[in-house]
Amino acid sequence: MKTRPIKTLMMRAQVLAVCMVLVIGTAAHAVPTGLDYVFFTGLGTGSSALDRIANAAFQGKSGEGLQSLAQEFDTTFTAQHVNGRVLPWDQESAAGDFVRSLNRLDELVVVGHSFGGDSALEFANTLTPGRPIDLLVTIDSACVLCPGGTVKPANVLQEIELYHTPNAGDNPLVPPFLERLSNPDQGFNLTDLFNEPNNQHCLSDIGGTVTHTNISTSACVHQMIVGGAQSLFQTGTLPSLSTFLSSSPDGVSGTVPEPATWLLLGTGLAVLLRRMATGRPTDCR
Repeated sequence: MKTRPIKTLMMRAQVLAVCMVLVIGTAAHAVPTGLDYVFFTGLGTGSSALDRIANAAFQGKSGEGLQSLAQEFDTTFTAQHVNGRVLPWDQESAAGDFVRSLNRLDELVVVGHSFGGDSALEFANTLTPGRPIDLLVTIDSACVLCPGGTVKPANVLQEIELYHTPNAGDNPLVPPFLERLSNPDQGFNLTDLFNEPNNQHCLSDIGGTVTHTNISTSACVHQMIVGGAQSLFQTGTLPSLSTFLSSSPDGVSGTVPEPATWLLLGTGLAVLLRRMATGRPTDCR
C-alpha cells in the first residue's frame, strides 16, 4: 500500500519529462527560417491625386526614412536570409502578392509611416488574414477614411505604435489626420521619450524636434525597430523597444537582452502556441 503513491509520482514524473522533451523539441522547430519585411511609405509617395496634392503642399515626401530603414534591415539580417520590399501606401495588393510568395515559417515584420501606417493595418486585416505577422509597427499613423481601423489585427503577434505630439514644426494640415491605435502591445510618444535626459541625443539628427515628416528618418526610431525585430528572431521575446536606444548619438544598441533559461523555454512554448493558433505551420510531423 505504501508503494502506490511512490509509483504514481514516478509515473507522473516520467510523463512530465516526456512532455518537456516534446516542448523543447517543438519550440526549437518554431524558430523562424528567415526574416521578411514589408514597409509602407506615406502620403506623397503613391500615385494618386491625393499624393500629387500632398507633394505640392508638403516639403519632402512623408515616409522616405523607411528606405534607409530597409537598408539597415538588409545589412543587419544578412545571415537571416532577409527579404523585403518598400512600397507606397497605395500598393497593398503588390505587398500581398510578395508576402504570399514567401516561406510562411519566416519572421514577418510590417512597418508603416503616416498613411502607410493605416495601410499596414488594412494589409494585415484583409490581404494576409491567415499569415501571422510577428511585428507590426505604425509610425505616426494617419488616414482619411481609416480603412485599416484602430484595433490590433488578429494575426499580429506584436503591435507597436510610435507617435509624436503635434507642434509648430508640423504642417497645420497634418494633425487632423493623425490616427491613434486602440490596443497596441507597446506605445511610445517619441516627443516625450526623446526629451528624457538619457535620450536627448535622439533629437540631434532630426533638428531638435520630432515632427510628422522626420519621425521615420530618426536613427533612434530605426534602432528601436531593428532591435525589436532582432530580439523576436533570436529569443522569441520582445522587451520594451526603448531598451534598444543607444546611449550616445553615434552609438548603436544592437544588444538583445539575454533571458533566463526558464524564460526562454516558457516564451518558446508561448510563441509556438500563438503561431499554431494563427495558422503558422511548424516542422513537426
